[in-house]
Amino acid sequence: RRGGGPPPWSRIGEERNPEPRLPDVFVSYSREDLPFVERLVELLDREELEVWVDLEGLYAGEEFWPEIQKAIDAAPVLIFVISPESVASRFCGMELDHAVARTKRVLPVCHRRVDDAELHPELAKHQWLFLDEDGAAAGRALVAAIRADWAWLRGHARLLVRAREWEDGGHDASLVLRGRELRQAEEWLARGGSEERAPTPLHRRFLEASREAARRRRLRLGGAVAASLAGFALLGWFGLAARVASLNNLALDDVNRGQAEAAVTRLHRADAICERLGGLMNACGDVGLTLGRAYLESGRYALALERFDRALTGSEGAGVTDPGLADYLGTAHQNRAFAHIMLAEEQDDPQARSERYAEAESDLESAIGLFERTESGLAGKPVAITRSRILLGRGDYAASIEELERAGRMSNAPDVDLLLAAAYRCSGNPLQSLRHFKKYITDLEYQDQDPHWLRYRDYYERLTQRCSIDSS
Repeated sequence: RRGGGPPPWSRIGEERNPEPRLPDVFVSYSREDLPFVERLVELLDREELEVWVDLEGLYAGEEFWPEIQKAIDAAPVLIFVISPESVASRFCGMELDHAVARTKRVLPVCHRRVDDAELHPELAKHQWLFLDEDGAAAGRALVAAIRADWAWLRGHARLLVRAREWEDGGHDASLVLRGRELRQAEEWLARGGSEERAPTPLHRRFLEASREAARRRRLRLGGAVAASLAGFALLGWFGLAARVASLNNLALDDVNRGQAEAAVTRLHRADAICERLGGLMNACGDVGLTLGRAYLESGRYALALERFDRALTGSEGAGVTDPGLADYLGTAHQNRAFAHIMLAEEQDDPQARSERYAEAESDLESAIGLFERTESGLAGKPVAITRSRILLGRGDYAASIEELERAGRMSNAPDVDLLLAAAYRCSGNPLQSLRHFKKYITDLEYQDQDPHWLRYRDYYERLTQRCSIDSS
């Protein structure tokens, strides 16, 4: 906000925009730096960023502190204008502390230098931006820093506003998330993980309350469904089961054609039916596995992992004698191993990456044991390819090549040539690597638009870049 009056999205006053635009940036500064801040706001305005800044000094008082807190909660990013006066300001310190407590992105913009010993620890650990040194380049750097990982930051802010309304409303059940909003919030939570991308305790309490409310609604609906089924024949039940099975089969076709997003859309509809009926139909288990696979195909590995975890819950250590159940659980372990491998290659920390690969290896061994109890055994199961991925990720390139050459004799999966290209490149044989990579590209149906290449490109590039760094 530039000027007076409370923010339009606050609950103060009689008028409230039903769909207000939340601020993109909150600016914390000292009054002595006002001319500099006005230029900063003009820069952000040109980039169409909504800025919350008190240019007229109307909020410099304890009575407005709750509104300041709400403004910080609603903004994904806090810019702190560094000067001797702002560093010494109690209110600027309070704003910074609140932003840190809410795990907001903090961007220090240096206007006038300050001795390091006087700095708040949060300002000392971040790289500063100096707008006065090169206006255009520095402005671009600031906007890039604001907008990095923007979708996740906006989700953080929107959920925090909702969570605060829920908390201020005395945990009113009518204010929790439900349906599509809850699913989107769960997806947002799954995309976090780093120190900066950390949900606050309030986020987690709000999501847990939303989950619990959803669980109670399902229980109530389950009771109503049970009563309806008792009163109406089983035609409705079998009709819903057929609908779920049909959606699952259509989604499998989508996945096999590389249309993962279409599959996810169908499976969400099937999953909604399963949730209403308590997941009692056998087809619901297949929906869970297919949805996990669709998430894998679309690169949402954390969500896929959560789906396979859910499929395996309660089955660990149980004596599996039914071949159909063994195949189901083996497939879940096999796919969960793949999710761990993909998440391992997103890790910069070697220890975290090693732990992911250990999880993948454990899942692979469980899958092999389960598949061996089925009538077809390991025939048609890509366990050799999964094992080669683990060997490749751990740097055992010779063993990975041996495993892949064997897998290539039994399968025409395009993944084999791509993995051989990576393994030969990492083992220092660029000619063999190029031969397999050209074969992989030639076999693609749509070249650079092929969904398989789009799925594995980042994985391939991270893997080969890492082994190049390790070898050097």
